[in-house]
Amino acid sequence: MIYQYLDLQGNFDTKFATYPLIPTLLLYKHQLIKTPIRGLIDSSAQHCYCNMIIGEYLRINFKNKKPIVSTAANGTKFKGFIEMITLLVSGKRIEIPLIFSSEMNPNFPLVLGQEGFFSNFEICFNKVKNEFSLS
Repeated sequence: MIYQYLDLQGNFDTKFATYPLIPTLLLYKHQLIKTPIRGLIDSSAQHCYCNMIIGEYLRINFKNKKPIVSTAANGTKFKGFIEMITLLVSGKRIEIPLIFSSEMNPNFPLVLGQEGFFSNFEICFNKVKNEFSLS
């Protein structure tokens, strides 16, 4: 399936910076977020990450979880908590380990990285045409 690069407001015909953002639904146990979240497809991210607020909305209990430390591309370390989540994306239902952190950039509340996302799709970026495909 082919998708357009979008700006942060969801527009593809824009003069602003565009990103490979894909509409994604998150499901945890029986709790579904019905409004699609635009996930940033990020080949430089080793894991998949999500804003902690979304995890709290899904009613994930983080109290007894041991925090893990990740390192951002700029070398900054940040804490998060891992949980298995179901993603509904591009017509597929996949189970992925998702790291929830309160230190996420609010512009990108869902980052889809190599482990969990890229391992389930063949992804082709075509910035010249401002599009990307998943199969």
